This record gives sequence, structure tokens and C-alpha cells, in this order.
Amino acid sequence: MHHQELRLRMSGNRVVYQSLNAAVLAGDGKWSERFTTYLMGKKVIEYPIDVLMKRGFDVAVLARDEERFEDLGIPILKQRRKGLVGALLDVVDQMGTPVLIVYGDVIADENFYLSPLSAPAKCSVSAVPFVPSPRHSTLDLSGKALATGATSSYIFGGVMLLDTPCVEELRKYSDLIKAINDMISKNLVDVILYDGMWIDIDEPKDLIKALRILIENKVRGEFISSDAEVHPTAVIKGKVYIDRKAKIGPYVIIEGPAYIGKNVVIEALSYIKSSSVEEHSLVETFTRIEKSVIQPGAKIKAFERLEEEVIYEKT
Repeated sequence: MHHQELRLRMSGNRVVYQSLNAAVLAGDGKWSERFTTYLMGKKVIEYPIDVLMKRGFDVAVLARDEERFEDLGIPILKQRRKGLVGALLDVVDQMGTPVLIVYGDVIADENFYLSPLSAPAKCSVSAVPFVPSPRHSTLDLSGKALATGATSSYIFGGVMLLDTPCVEELRKYSDLIKAINDMISKNLVDVILYDGMWIDIDEPKDLIKALRILIENKVRGEFISSDAEVHPTAVIKGKVYIDRKAKIGPYVIIEGPAYIGKNVVIEALSYIKSSSVEEHSLVETFTRIEKSVIQPGAKIKAFERLEEEVIYEKT
């Protein structure tokens, strides 16, 4: 295992992190396609990757199925151990310390992915406010003097900075949340509270939640690319982003939040609401799509009715 020094430099008004490794986890789970599912023109896993690369990190993906991520153009590390603790140890063994580790199915503000770096300690984790559920385990912050006064309403947000002291402690555990809570109580890990945009993509409906928030942040009203074609009879309502070379046919209705990707064709009399139609897709006439995400190159046949679905291929 090797140790790296963290160096900072300025690029304009932006801090760039040099000589620091970052790993984006792409585990299994019940819906493994979530990492490579497109939303607003890029894969879910590319949201954290793009931020980290822009800030100068040396980024790799940790995955069991390496072939699924080869087109990302960055190193792919093989996950050999089981569980989250095993994944973290696989990263450390292959990349060394310190290393920033980010869950690949979390879409958040840029500051979230970098939040552990603001802690004074060598090891730190992000914590986000959330109602505890079977999906998320609560962090025990009862012994911490927090400015918010919160003691039990925060969960692990999915980003952490690991260095040698906490890695050696981590090797004693099989359960990640128990390990984090114990290290918090031993003052081995600092907790950074984050209260901005944060969406955990765990099931298809989370994509629609993310779409709404991303659209809210991206456009004030409708945005139509200068080389998109929108028929004069089409109706665009609310926050809608229509990307390059999209074609919107006669009497189409699109209600936001909605994203229409590059080279998408929406044929006449179709209705789209609260949905993302990704690049090179075709939506034939008289189609109704609500709260759905249509993946690149899909073809939705005429008169189809889709609601709360993720479509990966032709219907």
C-alpha cells in the first residue's frame, strides 16, 4: 500500500485536487443497471465521475462486471471481496491511501462529492438528513456537538475519505455502518453534514425524482436548443429541456419536468409528462409517456401508454 500527498492548486476560482485517487463504487444490488442508466444525457455513474475528473482526481471505477464500464474511458478495478467493507478494502489495496470513495448511484451537487475533504481529520464521511428506512441506516451522532442539533436523523451519504488509521480499523468489521459508527465514537472519523441536493438512485422512481430536481436546477422555464425542430402546433409547458437536433411533431404536448435528448423524434399527437427521453429515441404517434425514462435508441410504438417505467429497448 502506498501513501499519497494531497496537493491543491487553483484553476480560476476553482480548487483542483492533484495526486489524490478517487474510486466510484458500482456494486451489484437488486437493480444493477442503475449505474449505466441514462438520465438527461449521461449515465447515472457519470454524475460523480464528471465532478471528480473536473477537479483533477485520478478516478477509477470498482465493479464486479468490468465490461459494462469499459466505455467510460477510465480505469476499472476488479471487486473481489463481498459487501461494502470488502469493496472499500479492494479499493485501498489497489489504489492506496488517502483515497476518496464515492457511491456511483448518488446524484448530488458538486460540493457533496468533495465534502469529506473539508474535515480536519484524515478520515471523514458525509452525512445527509433522511428519514431512516430499510434502505438507509442511521449514523450515531449522539456524541457529536453538531451545529444543527441533530443527533439521530442523518444517514451515511455515500462519500468518504479513507486514510491509513481508519483503514486498519475497518479491516476488523464486516458491517460498514457499524464500522463507521464505532470509528465516529473513537474519533477516528469526522462527520461532515450535507444538506443540499442528494438523490440515491435505488429504484426506477428515484430517476423521476432526480429528473425533477436536475431540471429545476438547470432551466428557469423551457429551454429549446437552437437546432432543435419544434412544430408550431406543439405545446411546451413548464420546465422542459429540448436538446440538440430533437424533432417535436405536430400537436405534441410536453409537460415539465421533462428532458428530450439529442436527435430524439417525437411524432404527432404524443403526450409526454415528467419524463426523460434519451438521445436517438423514437416516440411514435399517439403515445402517452408519464413519469418514465426512455433509454438511448429506444423505439416506443404508436398508441403505447407508459407510466413509471424505464424502457431500455424497443416496445
